[in-house]
Amino acid sequence: TEAGAGRTFESSKMRVGPSHRLKGHLGSIYSLKFWKNGIYIASGSDDRSVRLWKLTALENRDRENTNLQNDIKDKGDFIIDSQSFHSYTLIWTGWGHTARVWDIAFASSPSNADPRCDSLPILISAGEDSTARLWSPLSSEKEITYPLRGHRCESVWSVDACEGIIITGGNEGCVKLWDLKSRVRTFRTRTAFDNLKSSMVNLPVPKDKLVQSDSTPTPNQEKEFYSHTFDKYVHQTDSKSSTKIKKKIAQKKKNNSKGQIICGIEFFSDRNGEMANKLLIATRAGGCFSLNLLLQSWEIHNNWDQFVFSFDDAKIMDLDPSTGSCIGVHPSGERVLVGTTVGWIVIASLSKNGDTQKFAFSCPSYRPAQSISWIDCVNFLVFYACGAVIWWQLDSAARLSAPKVLHIMTLGTSGIPLCHAFDSARNNMFIGDSRGNIAFFNLNRALASGDSQDTARNPDKILSRVHDKEHVTGITILVKSGVVLSVGNDGCMHQSRLDHGDLRKLIRIPIPNVTGLRHVWNVRQPNGDESAVI
Repeated sequence: TEAGAGRTFESSKMRVGPSHRLKGHLGSIYSLKFWKNGIYIASGSDDRSVRLWKLTALENRDRENTNLQNDIKDKGDFIIDSQSFHSYTLIWTGWGHTARVWDIAFASSPSNADPRCDSLPILISAGEDSTARLWSPLSSEKEITYPLRGHRCESVWSVDACEGIIITGGNEGCVKLWDLKSRVRTFRTRTAFDNLKSSMVNLPVPKDKLVQSDSTPTPNQEKEFYSHTFDKYVHQTDSKSSTKIKKKIAQKKKNNSKGQIICGIEFFSDRNGEMANKLLIATRAGGCFSLNLLLQSWEIHNNWDQFVFSFDDAKIMDLDPSTGSCIGVHPSGERVLVGTTVGWIVIASLSKNGDTQKFAFSCPSYRPAQSISWIDCVNFLVFYACGAVIWWQLDSAARLSAPKVLHIMTLGTSGIPLCHAFDSARNNMFIGDSRGNIAFFNLNRALASGDSQDTARNPDKILSRVHDKEHVTGITILVKSGVVLSVGNDGCMHQSRLDHGDLRKLIRIPIPNVTGLRHVWNVRQPNGDESAVI
C-alpha cells in the first residue's frame, strides 16, 4: 500500500487515468517543458510547430474555486490531481521551423527588455532544420529575432538557457553558446515596427499608356492571323497533330498577354542634394511613373520608348520597350537613363516644362545593359552583362550632342560587374563582380598611354575570389587611410589596400549572424575620422 493525499490504495491494482489531455499536435511530440510551477507547458512536435498551453480554471467551477486560481501562482503540486478544477488550454502556436522540432527550453527575458516584459517567458526551440529559434509567445505570434544558425549539420538536437546564455548542441558533435541579450528585440523596437507596418499603404502603379503603332496588328487582324494559320496546318496534318498545334497557338496567345512588368525602380530627389522624396518606375511597356512619397500621388510621364531620336543614324528609331532592363535617375531629378538588353541607352526627360524629346545612343557590341550609376551631373557608368563597364560623359553645353566614351573597362573575369567605388582624388576605379572578384583600374595610366578612348582596357590588378564565389555587392574607400572596403553575399567584409599602385589583400572579417551583406557606406565625421556602415 501507499499513502497519498489522505488515501490508502494498493499500488499493484491501481489504474491511474490522465488528469489532463492536451490535444493539438498533428505528429509525434519530442519535447515538453514546464514554466512557472506548471502554469505553462511548452511542447515541440513532428508537425514542425511549437505550442504553449496554459492552466486555466474550468468555467463551470470558477465560483467554487475563487481562491484556487491565486494559489496556483505559489504552488503547483495539486495540478496533477484528478479532482483539479483546472485544465490546460492551447493559447499559442509558433510556426517557423521547416523540419521536426527536437527540443525546447524556457528563458527569462533579458535585462535590456522593457520592464513590462520581465515576467514574460522567452521560448527557444531547436529543430531538424539546423536552427534554433526564439519566441515570445505571450507578446508576439512570430519569431522575435533571426534564427540561430551556425551548426554545420542537419539537426540541432538539444537546447537550454541559463543566466542569459543559450547553449545548443548539434549532431555534428559541436556545442555553441549564444548571448540572449544581444539577440532579443526590445518591446520598443517591436512596437515601432508594428506601428510602421500598420501605417503602410498600397499604391498601385498606374496603367501603361497603350500606343498603337502602324506595325502593331489590331485584335481582328491577330484573330484572323491565328485562324488562318490554324486552318492551314489542319489541312496539312492529321487530327492529332492539329490538336498539338492548337495548343501551341493558344499558349502563344497566352504568353502575348503579359501583365505589367517593371524594368527599373529607383528613389530620387527633384531637388539636387536633398533627401530622396520620389520613386521612379519604368515598365517594359514604355511607361514611366514617379511617386511623390510625401503626397502619396503618382505623376505620369511620357513613354520612354516613343519618338526616340537615335544619335547613331540621326533619325527616329523603332525601339522595343520590352527590352528595357535598368534605369538611372540624374542627380537633378530632371532626366532618366533607361538601359536595354540590346545595348541602347535612352535619355528621357522628367521635367514638367513640356520637354518630350528623347535620345538614344549605344556602344557597338556591348550588351545588355545591366545597371546604370551616376558619378556626378555629367558622368555616369553603364554596367554590361558581357563583363564591361563604360564611362560615359554628357556635354553639358550642347544638349543635343551624343554622350562620349571616356573609358571602356573590361574585367577579364567570368563574372558580371555589379558595383563600383571611384577615388576622384587619385583617379582610381574599383569594380566588384558576381564571382567574388575585385578589379582595379588606374585611369591616369589610361590617359597617359595615349590609347583611343573607345579602346577597351584590362584591369591593372584583379583580386580573385575575395568573397569566395559570391556576389560583391558594395565597395567604398576610406580616403584617409587608403583602405578599400568591400562586402558580399558571403556575409564578410574584406579590407584591401592600394600600395604603390598595387592592390593587396589585408583581412577578411566575417559579420556574425548574417548570410549576406547588401551595401557599405563611408561615413566621415566632422573631425575627419572615417567609419563604415554595413
